[in-house]
Amino acid sequence: MLTAGYEFYRGTYHGDKITAAEWPVLSRDAAACLEELTLGRTAADLAPELLERCQMALCAVAEEYKAEREEGAGVVASESVGSWSRTYAQTASPAQKRRDAAWMWLGNTGLLYRGGESLCGRIPALATGAVIPPNGEFLAVLGDQKKGRNLEAPENLIRQIVREESGGGLSGTLTIRPAPGLTRYLAYELKREDARAGTPLVEGTRR
Repeated sequence: MLTAGYEFYRGTYHGDKITAAEWPVLSRDAAACLEELTLGRTAADLAPELLERCQMALCAVAEEYKAEREEGAGVVASESVGSWSRTYAQTASPAQKRRDAAWMWLGNTGLLYRGGESLCGRIPALATGAVIPPNGEFLAVLGDQKKGRNLEAPENLIRQIVREESGGGLSGTLTIRPAPGLTRYLAYELKREDARAGTPLVEGTRR
């Protein structure tokens, strides 16, 4: 079964919603959830980069389990006192939230592929872009943009194009503003750029 230590959750995922005492149970449940969603693929031997993505997904799903337990019946939208009533907001089901959390990290890896449909009921359409790790073949739709031409190319070629178009180097930084989930994902994808020659692309707090 896929595992991730509490140190990984705090130090790599930068999570702060789950305590060390809660982690063993929540991470176990998240690992079981991912194993079911991926048809057992997360229990196999994975390439290092793919393994880390799975561990990031585990952390995200574990936080959904934590939120589910805290929210209980749901998020209260309104309450009243006279002739007591309580209204709950219409939100996605806990199962859907867990699937969405997994999709954030694994949607473009092929691990969620289920023979024509992904767990979210669709083959990923990549007009908006994707970071595609090696050794993780998956079915996807290309050419789905409404206008213009998209470029699907190896990372090194894209880097070369950027260098040439920018006159050999980049200046300045990209600051990512706090926004749960997406910011953490973008920061994860960009942090490897910090080691490249030149100015780091990411600064700020990951959430």
